[in-house]
Amino acid sequence: MTPTDTDSAIWSVIGTLILPLILGLVWLFVAALVRFDGAGPSRVATLVGLGAVLVAGYIGMDMAAIGETAFDDTGRVPGEVLFGAAGSAKLAHAAGLHGIQLLAVLAILCEAGRLSPRRARWVLAVAALGYAAVFWAVTATAYAGRAPYDPTAPYAILLVAGALTTGAAAAVVLAQASPARRVSPPAPVAEKPSPVGRTGT
Repeated sequence: MTPTDTDSAIWSVIGTLILPLILGLVWLFVAALVRFDGAGPSRVATLVGLGAVLVAGYIGMDMAAIGETAFDDTGRVPGEVLFGAAGSAKLAHAAGLHGIQLLAVLAILCEAGRLSPRRARWVLAVAALGYAAVFWAVTATAYAGRAPYDPTAPYAILLVAGALTTGAAAAVVLAQASPARRVSPPAPVAEKPSPVGRTGT
């Protein structure tokens, strides 16, 4: 695809803004690591999610470098950026960017549900560990130049184990966040005695 002047201008703006964006994300990560005023599940979701976003930013820089090299060689923007022969750079990048959304939803449900604070923190930590395993497997497969459907056996096992772990943790969170709770029937209200009229003489 041949880029237009608008494409070039947008790419230049992105290149200018990416450094302040990365510095801002690093500042948020350090701030959450040093001092976090929220509950335990939210802190786990924030740290793991922001860490994944930073890794996704690194992947994005590699994607940009490959795309720019291809453009310099051919004068055209490649339709798809691959790591090696078939590694899906876009999938690895997306997996890092969107994990924070998944973990944030689970953290909100943890805090709004019936889990105790300590158990909620552990459940969220298990979910984050599973997500990290999936992200690692997807990213390592991409950098190995292999298609997402063709990982090595260890990465396939890691991917499946991570997905099952996160799914199990999410199931616990959803079960405890269900609004279907046993509600005690309201106590009967004593009827107000009717006034007794005066008898006439």
